[in-house]
Amino acid sequence: MSLLKIFFLCSLVFAPLLSISSSSWWLVWVSLEIMTFSMVVCIYFTNSLMKAEVSMIYFVVQSISGVLLLVGASYTSLISSNHMVCSMFLVVGFAAKLGLFPMHFWVIPILSMLSYWQIGVLLGPMKIIPLSMLYTVSADGSLWLMMMIFSLISMLCGGMLGNVMANLKSVLGASSITHSGWFVLAYMFNLMWLYFCVYYVSLFVLLLSMSNLSSDMAAWSLLSMSGLPPFWLFLVKAQIILEFASYTSSPLLLMFPLGGAMISLYFYLKYVYALWFSQISSFNGSTLMYVLACLMMQGSLLLML
Repeated sequence: MSLLKIFFLCSLVFAPLLSISSSSWWLVWVSLEIMTFSMVVCIYFTNSLMKAEVSMIYFVVQSISGVLLLVGASYTSLISSNHMVCSMFLVVGFAAKLGLFPMHFWVIPILSMLSYWQIGVLLGPMKIIPLSMLYTVSADGSLWLMMMIFSLISMLCGGMLGNVMANLKSVLGASSITHSGWFVLAYMFNLMWLYFCVYYVSLFVLLLSMSNLSSDMAAWSLLSMSGLPPFWLFLVKAQIILEFASYTSSPLLLMFPLGGAMISLYFYLKYVYALWFSQISSFNGSTLMYVLACLMMQGSLLLML
C-alpha cells in the first residue's frame, strides 16, 4: 500500500510537470493517462464500500475520453483539419476530461462517493493537464466555438444542479462543472491559471476544514468560492466578465456567465447558512483557519495593487 501511495504522489507531481514542459502532444497525452490510471488505483485501494463501482465508472469515462482525444487529435492534425466528426471527438474528449456540459454526467455521482482528499485531487491536479492541452483547440475557430458553447452552458447547468443537491460533496461536483466553464472562458483572456489557482486555494481550505470538522472555516471557504467581494474570485471573475463584454457584442452571450454566477451564488449562500448554524464542533486549530480566511479576503486587495 505504501508503494502505491508513493507511485500516486510521484505521478501527481511529475505528470503535470512533464505535460507543461513538453512540446510533444503525444507525451502530454501519455502523462494524462498515467494520472488517470493512478487516480483509479487510488480510488480502488481505499476503505470505501463503493470503491469498485466508483473506480470502474471513473475508469470507463476517462478511458473513453482519452481515446476520443487521441483519435480526434490524430485525425485533425494528420488527415483533415476540417473533418467535423474528428473535431467533435476532440471537443467531446476535452468536455469529458474537464466535466463540461454535455459530458458532465459523471462528476456529481463520482464526487459524492469520494473522500475529501480524493475530491481535492480530482478537482485540482487532475485538471492541470487537460487545461494545459486547450491550445490544441484554441487555434481552430470552429473547435474553439464549440468549446465556448459548452463552457457557457456549463456555467448555467452547474448552478442549476447545485440548487437541487442534498449534500456538500454533490454541491462541490456541481460547483466543479460551473468553474470548469469559467476555466475555458478565462483561457481566452490569459486568466485561466490565475483563476485556477485562486479557485483551488479556496477549495483546498474548504476540504481541509471539512476534514477537521471546522464548519466556520468551511463557510468562509464557500463564500470565497462563490465570488463574493472581497474574496479573491470576485475580482478575477469581474475581470473575465469585463474582457468578455469587450470581446462580444451580444448581450445574450454575456448573460451566461452573469446568470451562472447569480444562480451559483444562491446555493453557495444556502450551504454557508447551513454550516454557520450547524452543530459541528470547531477545530482546535481555529487560529490557523481564520488566518487562511483573512488571506483569502486580502487577495482581492493584493490583486488591485
